[in-house]
Amino acid sequence: MRLGFNLTFLGVLLGEMFASRAGLGFLLMSFGAAFDMERILVVILKVSVPALAINALLLALERRIRGGAPEVRAV
Repeated sequence: MRLGFNLTFLGVLLGEMFASRAGLGFLLMSFGAAFDMERILVVILKVSVPALAINALLLALERRIRGGAPEVRAV
Protein backbone atom coordinates (compact mmCIF):
# COMPACT_ATOMS: atom_id res chain seq x y z
CA MET A 1 0.00 0.00 0.00
CA ARG A 2 2.81 2.36 0.89
CA LEU A 3 4.58 1.93 -2.42
CA GLY A 4 1.30 2.19 -4.31
CA PHE A 5 0.40 5.41 -2.51
CA ASN A 6 3.78 6.97 -3.24
CA LEU A 7 3.68 6.11 -6.92
CA THR A 8 0.07 7.21 -7.32
CA PHE A 9 0.70 10.49 -5.50
CA LEU A 10 3.71 11.20 -7.70
CA GLY A 11 1.71 10.33 -10.83
CA VAL A 12 -1.11 12.67 -9.89
CA LEU A 13 1.30 15.50 -9.21
CA LEU A 14 3.13 14.96 -12.50
CA GLY A 15 -0.19 14.80 -14.34
CA GLU A 16 -1.22 18.10 -12.80
CA MET A 17 2.10 19.66 -13.69
CA PHE A 18 1.82 18.95 -17.38
CA ALA A 19 -1.87 18.55 -18.23
CA SER A 20 -3.88 20.59 -15.75
CA ARG A 21 -5.12 24.14 -15.44
CA ALA A 22 -5.55 23.95 -11.66
CA GLY A 23 -4.05 22.21 -8.67
CA LEU A 24 -0.74 22.18 -6.88
CA GLY A 25 1.17 20.77 -9.84
CA PHE A 26 -0.12 23.56 -12.06
CA LEU A 27 0.83 26.14 -9.43
CA LEU A 28 4.28 24.64 -9.16
CA MET A 29 4.84 24.97 -12.91
CA SER A 30 3.39 28.50 -12.98
CA PHE A 31 5.57 29.72 -10.14
CA GLY A 32 8.59 27.98 -11.69
CA ALA A 33 8.03 29.81 -14.96
CA ALA A 34 7.89 33.10 -13.05
CA PHE A 35 10.98 32.20 -10.93
CA ASP A 36 8.95 32.80 -7.76
CA MET A 37 11.06 30.74 -5.37
CA GLU A 38 9.13 31.58 -2.21
CA ARG A 39 5.86 30.30 -3.63
CA ILE A 40 7.57 27.25 -5.12
CA LEU A 41 8.83 26.36 -1.65
CA VAL A 42 5.34 26.77 -0.19
CA VAL A 43 3.85 24.44 -2.81
CA ILE A 44 6.62 21.89 -2.24
CA LEU A 45 5.96 21.99 1.50
CA LYS A 46 2.21 21.66 0.96
CA VAL A 47 2.85 18.55 -1.11
CA SER A 48 5.67 16.93 0.85
CA VAL A 49 4.43 17.35 4.45
CA PRO A 50 1.14 15.45 3.96
CA ALA A 51 2.88 12.88 1.74
CA LEU A 52 5.50 12.21 4.40
CA ALA A 53 2.85 11.99 7.12
CA ILE A 54 0.75 9.51 5.14
CA ASN A 55 3.87 7.51 4.28
CA ALA A 56 4.79 7.35 7.98
CA LEU A 57 1.28 6.18 8.88
CA LEU A 58 1.35 3.49 6.21
CA LEU A 59 4.81 2.38 7.38
CA ALA A 60 3.55 2.08 10.97
CA LEU A 61 0.54 0.10 9.73
CA GLU A 62 2.80 -2.16 7.68
CA ARG A 63 5.02 -2.85 10.69
CA ARG A 64 2.00 -3.53 12.89
CA ILE A 65 0.51 -5.96 10.40
CA ARG A 66 3.80 -7.78 9.87
CA GLY A 67 4.28 -8.11 13.61
CA GLY A 68 7.61 -9.57 14.59
CA ALA A 69 8.55 -10.82 11.15
CA PRO A 70 12.17 -9.99 10.35
CA GLU A 71 12.90 -7.53 7.59
CA VAL A 72 14.16 -8.94 4.32
CA ARG A 73 17.31 -7.16 3.20
CA ALA A 74 19.09 -7.47 -0.11
CA VAL A 75 22.68 -8.60 0.11
